[in-house]
Amino acid sequence: MEELILALRGLSLVNIDSTGELISVHRMIQGEYRYHLGAEKRAERWHHAGMLLRAAFPRQTNGSALFNQWPLCESLIEHVLVFAARYRELDDEAKIPFWEDFVYLLADAAK
Repeated sequence: MEELILALRGLSLVNIDSTGELISVHRMIQGEYRYHLGAEKRAERWHHAGMLLRAAFPRQTNGSALFNQWPLCESLIEHVLVFAARYRELDDEAKIPFWEDFVYLLADAAK
């Protein structure tokens, strides 16, 4: 696995942060991965990603804004936006069932 990551880094398709804990994958690779999964598996992966985002994104309490958590929100908001866009794509293919936490994630991200 390490050899594969090194090869992908050499092609600028994968980056690893300075801590070695975060790997970011080029959008082209992400797109190809999703393409080859099929609609059902894409929907499953979408749900798993959503659970991770929901766990990481700060939650509002009593409708209060998340001003004190802005740096964390700012680092995650792009992921939430892409996640929401994927929902629109997937719902046309796989008819994703209602997921209440998706609504709460979008509400938290909107404040």
